[in-house]
Order: sequence, then structure tokens, then C-alpha cells
Amino acid sequence: DIADLQDTSIREGTSVVNAYMRTPVFGNQKVDTYAVFADGELKLGEQFSVVGGVRYTEDKRDFAGCTADSGAGDLSRFFSPIVNSLRAARGLPPIAATAPGACVTLDANLNPGLQQKSLDETNVAFHAGLNWKPAPRTLIYATVSQGYKAGAFATLGSTTEVQLRPVTQEKLIAYEVGVKTNPLGSAL
Repeated sequence: DIADLQDTSIREGTSVVNAYMRTPVFGNQKVDTYAVFADGELKLGEQFSVVGGVRYTEDKRDFAGCTADSGAGDLSRFFSPIVNSLRAARGLPPIAATAPGACVTLDANLNPGLQQKSLDETNVAFHAGLNWKPAPRTLIYATVSQGYKAGAFATLGSTTEVQLRPVTQEKLIAYEVGVKTNPLGSAL
């Protein structure tokens, strides 16, 4: 479980708010990751071998978070007229001002509240390669591998749920060719 709380403030500047205003931003995540893998090397005579591996991963993340009023009611008083203007433009009825201390982040229907989301991902990562040992203490190799970086939810100040949508996993395919050797003994 991951709990994140940021206590930010709005001051003068580009904001239309001309006073100090605290805006707590929080997010709670529960992450479960499971994986199985296998790895091995198969010799093809004295000089050659094939290497390879595979890994299957399941990653499940549950998120709950929002930008909230500090409890003083200043942020909810500021956002309530804006929210009701946006709701009127969509033909939706007005809503009461957000309670002090409550979430002000808007869902897709322009209702403020705690935003809850899930991200379920799976992937299969692998590596495969060929090794050649043309002489003692010398290895020439070539590999290809595919890896993943897990997706995530960011805890950031948000006025709408769109800003809290997850970043999905990233995939990389890498190619490597190289030589490992020990020329001149241990002098180099």
C-alpha cells in the first residue's frame, strides 16, 4: 500500500485567487504484483551457447485520491460557482457547495468527490541471445530483450478525474552486441 499526501498552497501570481489557500492533494494506492519466470543456457558445442528467458507478470493497482478543501471551506467556496457554471452549460442542475475538507476534484459528470480508479496489466518479457567463445577469456555475444516498466497513478493536484487517469506500462525492445575479454591479462 502507498499513501501520498501533499499539502500545497495557492498564493498570488497567475491565479485569480488573491489570498493564501491550502489545497491538500492525496492519493492512496494498493499494488499487487505477481510474476513467474524461467531462464537458461543451452550449450551448442565447445564455443557456442544459446541463452534465453521469459517472465510473465500481472500487476493490479487500485487508486483513490483527489484535491481537497483544507477544511476552511475556502477552496470549495471558490470552485462551487465555477462548477455550477460548467454544469449549467451542460444542462445539469446546480449542486450544493462542496463541504469543507471534502474532495473538489470533478468526475466525468462534474460531481466533486473522491476519484477511484483501477489499472490491471499483464505482460510477457523475454531475452534471447547467442554466445560465442572463440578463445579462452573471450566472449562475443548478441542479445535481444523485451522489458516493461509498470504503469502507475500520479498523485497531483487535479480539478478533473482526467488528470488522475493512469499512465499505462511502457515496453522496450533492446538489441545488444558486445565483446567481453581480458586483453593483456589484468593490466587493462
